[in-house]
Amino acid sequence: MSYNAKVYRAQGAAELVITSSGTLTMGGTMASTGTLNISGTGNVASGGTLNVASGGTFAMATGSAVTLPVQTAATSATVITNYGITNVTGTTAGPSFQIAAPAAGVFKFISLTATSSGVTHRAILVAPTTTVTFSGIAGDEGNTLTLASSAMHNVAMVGLSATAYRIVGVYTSTHGGLSATS
Repeated sequence: MSYNAKVYRAQGAAELVITSSGTLTMGGTMASTGTLNISGTGNVASGGTLNVASGGTFAMATGSAVTLPVQTAATSATVITNYGITNVTGTTAGPSFQIAAPAAGVFKFISLTATSSGVTHRAILVAPTTTVTFSGIAGDEGNTLTLASSAMHNVAMVGLSATAYRIVGVYTSTHGGLSATS
């Protein structure tokens, strides 16, 4: 009877091998000056963190990508996450959407979609409490942010703290410079 281990130490090497059907579960810290190679999918569990120490780097090869979660907020009952990309559906009435409190260093992108053309559609982003603010470069700040099809369509923000979003980019064009061809 033969036995094929899913986790083993490579013979004559300082290498721990985990086969494609094996799993590495860590509850602590991995301290190393070596390399961690993942040829499959590496998952960080909910609430987990992947930290890169001061002076360290997170390098990505050509052709690799970081994907962001995409959320669709079609009704005002949807609470907008404080991370990733959210497409909000605007109407002429301008529904209000609550956005979760920011997290320091986390980017948030929001895009307004409209149900029809020719009229102004709006969506209002509302901070979860009066202590959470949206601020622009000019020092202006407030607790609401309005997206409108006739003005600001898309906004890029970053959390400065648990109570402050900083607007780092806006886009106002309805078509992004694109033109239809027949």
